[in-house]
Amino acid sequence: MFKYIIKRIFTLIPVFFAMSIIIFGISQMTPGNMVDIKLAQNASLKQADREIMRIALTKKYGLDKPIHERYVIWLKNTFTGDLGETVDGKPVTQALAEPMKNTIILNLFVILISLTISIIVGIKSAVKKGKLYDRFWQVFSLVGTSMPTFFIGIILIFIVAINLKLLPTGGMPSVRLEGLSYFVELLRHMILPIITLTIGSLAGTVRYVRNAMVDALNQDYIRTARSKGLSEKVVVYSHAFKNALIPVVTIVIGSIGGLFAGSSITETVFSWNGLGSRLVSAINARDWGIVMAVNLFTAAIYLLTNFITDIAYALVDPRVKLS
Repeated sequence: MFKYIIKRIFTLIPVFFAMSIIIFGISQMTPGNMVDIKLAQNASLKQADREIMRIALTKKYGLDKPIHERYVIWLKNTFTGDLGETVDGKPVTQALAEPMKNTIILNLFVILISLTISIIVGIKSAVKKGKLYDRFWQVFSLVGTSMPTFFIGIILIFIVAINLKLLPTGGMPSVRLEGLSYFVELLRHMILPIITLTIGSLAGTVRYVRNAMVDALNQDYIRTARSKGLSEKVVVYSHAFKNALIPVVTIVIGSIGGLFAGSSITETVFSWNGLGSRLVSAINARDWGIVMAVNLFTAAIYLLTNFITDIAYALVDPRVKLS
């Protein structure tokens, strides 16, 4: 196991560098750099002063160097925690600290709720295959997979927030609130985004759990277990579910990266101050420091979840040989 982990880590390193090159390269090829943005913010300057400012900013941001040198400098600074500055002149790490915390909190709730419901519903749907309960969740999965998350969010805002006036339409709690009051208000603002992301995640995960369980329940060892007189609960939970975990682990862990990447639209719809909404606003503002940092973080999350998935195979099923 230890040798396999080391081998996988060394395999991920070149992939990470390749992704960082793509992220950096695209940002450099896209029109609108920091020099142009800063000059646009000082459009009232005289032409001579603008040229002096252009030369100074070009040197400050390293745009006078070849692109490969700029990439090495950016990557070195990234590993030391210096992600550059925003168009407002603030450090990127400072600008992303609060959004990252909010996104992690939001997605932790979504992952825990989605995983719990998916396992319970998926197992029961497999046991009740073909019955009304199973057909309902099959239709729900199809509808949930077909509907984009922003549409689900808009429907929830219209029904729950606007018509019923039960929850806020979006945004963040007032900074003037403290302690328990802030926590309660934060939960109220989180409910609709959590429901939206959970529905989008739940639709696919339920089908994976259900199909994995159906396959497991049709195996010979399940018929043998039942013929021995074991109770249905023991057969389902101790035998079938344990052997159905491998495909379930794949989709559940793999969906973590998708939640971070896919929450951009949901966070924007609900004006949630997270990485996703911050990324969208940064793209509109050509704030490439933010864009590169968020994309690199998302890429790292995908690589990490793939790595954890491979390791989880061996933990779930000892028959899997990792070599």
